[in-house]
Amino acid sequence: MALARRRALVGDDDVEVARAHSALGSVARAQRRLDVALAEHEAALAIDRRRLGDGHPDVARDLHNVAGVLRLRGDLDGALARYREALAIKVAALGEDHVDTALTHNSIALVLMARGDLDGAERELRLALPVFEAAGHGERAMVLHNLGLIAQRRGDHRAALARFDEAGLVYVATIGPDAAAPVRLLVDRAESERALGDRAAARRDAAEAARRAEAVEGDEGLAIGADAEALVAALGGTMGGTMGGKGRGGGGPRAEVGAGAGTGERAEIGAGTGTGTGTGERAEIGAGTGTGTGERAEFGAGTGTGTGERPEVGAGTGTDQAPRRDVGVYGSGQAWDRQ
Repeated sequence: MALARRRALVGDDDVEVARAHSALGSVARAQRRLDVALAEHEAALAIDRRRLGDGHPDVARDLHNVAGVLRLRGDLDGALARYREALAIKVAALGEDHVDTALTHNSIALVLMARGDLDGAERELRLALPVFEAAGHGERAMVLHNLGLIAQRRGDHRAALARFDEAGLVYVATIGPDAAAPVRLLVDRAESERALGDRAAARRDAAEAARRAEAVEGDEGLAIGADAEALVAALGGTMGGTMGGKGRGGGGPRAEVGAGAGTGERAEIGAGTGTGTGTGERAEIGAGTGTGTGERAEFGAGTGTGTGERPEVGAGTGTDQAPRRDVGVYGSGQAWDRQ
């Protein structure tokens, strides 16, 4: 209805109509209707290309959002191509030291992580981290989290825990301990503690993650809770049936590790909404309108208004009913004011 009103006021080929398509794409993505999300983001992209030109930051945002949906559908090649196109526009229009550029580096890292290219993913994350640090931006937490996941995948669990500790401090200072990203972080910590033989610490963190997951809304909370419960069970603990009342099954552990988040261009861990200007792909929870940055880290939250993508692990079927589970995190949900 809102889209119809905008069309009636300004016509079909207007940037305001593109914004409406982008917002609808964000809603569809949050609902896991990925075919609809892709169509809406591609409609926004087509209008912005015609009205604004190929080098406009809004075109980069649209490309980023299209890439995010493709990644969730399992089309890693298509996602990487569009992320790289978005990155080239951002570098030319905004520069390498802009947080929007850093967000796309993080998203490219997520695709490379899903492909198993850990060296390439680490290079992208190391390009993003100093930009977020210099800006005092909370999305540095998602980058630290993802660097920890890379260390974990390599079997360097002590290095992974050190990165997780750094990420956790930033999460607590920005989005608090109970958002999806820091709750997912507890599960990731438990995995590395278990690998190092510290079963007591692993059981403690997994049980705490299961408890906190009760408050995380949507499919993400269910997934975190199931992963945490499965880990507790594997470690010989019990949850006392507390999660069963919520309808959460035990299931198995995540197919892969990863975190992401946000509505709009969320970083890739956690879920959240925020404000901001620029370009962005927001994590899978919530829908943002307008322009914004904040690409969810992949099990997490992002900042900005815009549209977003959530990372997933495993193989996807390319259908709305069975999206991939993401690898990595893409947004912490920190709202921030970019002056």
